[in-house]
Amino acid sequence: MATKKAEEFVADVGGVEIRLPLLSELKTGVVRKIRNLDAGDQVFTIIEMLCTDDELAAVDEMTQPELAKLMEDWQEASGISVGESSASSR
Repeated sequence: MATKKAEEFVADVGGVEIRLPLLSELKTGVVRKIRNLDAGDQVFTIIEMLCTDDELAAVDEMTQPELAKLMEDWQEASGISVGESSASSR
């Protein structure tokens, strides 16, 4: 379903290729904007900030288990485990 390419995570969601930066490569401004949000709001805020309209439409059609799998794959591709920040992985 997903692959790691250079500095980004790529996944096929309903025939739409979604490209996101690796979590460890998120810009400081993105991290700053989500730092006080709960985990669910962080996920959706990042996706809304970084995805195109077509990518968002594909994400909107995902089930909760599909979204959870996407997030797990993104974390794995990024080398970050659940609950671990990029700062703690250095």
